[in-house]
Amino acid sequence: MWLCLQVAVAAVAAPQQYLIAPGDVISVTVFDEPELSVADIRVPSSGVIAYPLLGRVEVKDHTESSLEKHVTALLLDGYLKKPKVSVTITRYRPFFVSGDVDQPGQHAYAEAMNLEKALALAGGPRALDESVEVRVSRDGEEALRVHDPGYSVLPGDVISVKRYRKSVETPEETKQYIYLYGEVRSPGSYDYRQGLTVEQAVALAGGFTDRASKRKIDVSRYRDGQEPEKLKRVKLYFDIMPGDVITVGASLF
Repeated sequence: MWLCLQVAVAAVAAPQQYLIAPGDVISVTVFDEPELSVADIRVPSSGVIAYPLLGRVEVKDHTESSLEKHVTALLLDGYLKKPKVSVTITRYRPFFVSGDVDQPGQHAYAEAMNLEKALALAGGPRALDESVEVRVSRDGEEALRVHDPGYSVLPGDVISVKRYRKSVETPEETKQYIYLYGEVRSPGSYDYRQGLTVEQAVALAGGFTDRASKRKIDVSRYRDGQEPEKLKRVKLYFDIMPGDVITVGASLF
């Protein structure tokens, strides 16, 4: 019997020397041995998965290459003569953003994620100057203050954002923003200007993606001290206000 087990990435590229961790989702394919194949297993907090024939196999804290060697050694021990192994990370655990951002919480990790892209996804500051403090905590370590927008973000990172208000208001502080998410090519925050329509706002974000539905555009409108007003299925000529959050939905076809 031949077993193929190789550690690779589907949909996104693995960060170099990335250690598999609880929350990641992996699949194991055994070629010509379907009964030994398992798909989309979420790594539990214990870091141990149930694997056919082998029983409990610890996958946490392995790199892709070290897990390949580990599983190969287990299969050589009385199961297969020439095992070749293949494990796929099908989805990474999310990263988290908290503090002074518009969309706090967890966000999906994507290839080549850096601090600038992570903050854009969370509706955070677009510039890292003296008025912004950003700290990144990784694997439970003490949070590190980061100034570089190109700093590589990894799955599981916790990013905290704090914005300092100056005692004297400056023109930069009075600048107003809008936020675009969903099926636009460059989600994030953009400068507001008077007379802006939904169509013009989407253009600022690089336009619609191929999956976008122009009939599924929602706007969340925030007013001081009030719950946001939810405006469903607005038209392309709908007027945008400062602070609006525009979400473009996907077409079913």
